[in-house]
Amino acid sequence: VLLLHGNKRITRIRTATGNCDTLMGPDDNKTQFFFFRKDAAYIHLKTPLYNTIEGKTLIRNTNSIGVQIKAGNKNIHISLPYIDQATPDWRVLSAADSYGNFYLSVQNYIICLKPDLSYSLLKLPNRICALQVDNNNGLLIGCYKNGLHYYPDPSDTSSLIHSLAGYSVSGICEDHEGGIWCSTLENGVFYSQSKHIVSYSNYPELENVADMMKYENGTLFISAHPNELNMIRKNRIFHKSFKLNKQYVFNDIISNGSGWVIGGTDAAFRSDSLFTKLEFLKSGNPENNIPVVTCFMKASDRSLWAAQFGAVHEIADNQFV
Repeated sequence: VLLLHGNKRITRIRTATGNCDTLMGPDDNKTQFFFFRKDAAYIHLKTPLYNTIEGKTLIRNTNSIGVQIKAGNKNIHISLPYIDQATPDWRVLSAADSYGNFYLSVQNYIICLKPDLSYSLLKLPNRICALQVDNNNGLLIGCYKNGLHYYPDPSDTSSLIHSLAGYSVSGICEDHEGGIWCSTLENGVFYSQSKHIVSYSNYPELENVADMMKYENGTLFISAHPNELNMIRKNRIFHKSFKLNKQYVFNDIISNGSGWVIGGTDAAFRSDSLFTKLEFLKSGNPENNIPVVTCFMKASDRSLWAAQFGAVHEIADNQFV
């Protein structure tokens, strides 16, 4: 049996006999799109309301799209806001991950459906043209005039990686090497070896060559200006600027207890976990000054050490030993 998804109807062709008929969803005067579970997939059907003049009028009046999902004896109804107050776009896509979760696209929304039919909604800026689950259960969404939206962890929408901005991504394919191929409506096909490339070229805080770049405890720390730290977590960037008595270049940072230790030119600092303020680390010997700290290292006994020009010092009780 072959199902053809067209702009007006779903056509069923029985290949053994060549017979054709049209499949329709329920006529309940409130549902435009109907999904029903069949084996390991959801089949999508349009309803009589979708194509009627009354249906178009209803959408304009209510500014919503009615969606019904049925799996066995379970049945849910969802009302989705409609962005253009006109006939809904006929392209409806679906994808599934290895955990049994389904992703159904209607207009500019993804319905994230769990096996027990509980669901959440993911709103995209424009109509959805392509939908794919990658080999690591990440969600790839092609959006009209708004590029590729990649969620490595779909349950955490803050993990979004956005690329190909301005393009309409109409097809997505992951090859055996993990590379991603995207067809577009405007400019052919694009390829990337990695789904995790994010550009931060438009941030003025990063316009200089970095004096420090270090990954520590789930955060990437970058310092490209004196007395400044930039922190990148889950593709979001946070900026901190400190008021100090002169310009200090930061060379290294390391977690220490519940806070942080930062090394730089002619000084080292400690901070709380939120970087609300910096305090100078002192030398245990008043006759010794603190020259440039080039890097920190923790020993196997968790003691903290600082490498400097011509010396290595242990840091204990917030001072150089």
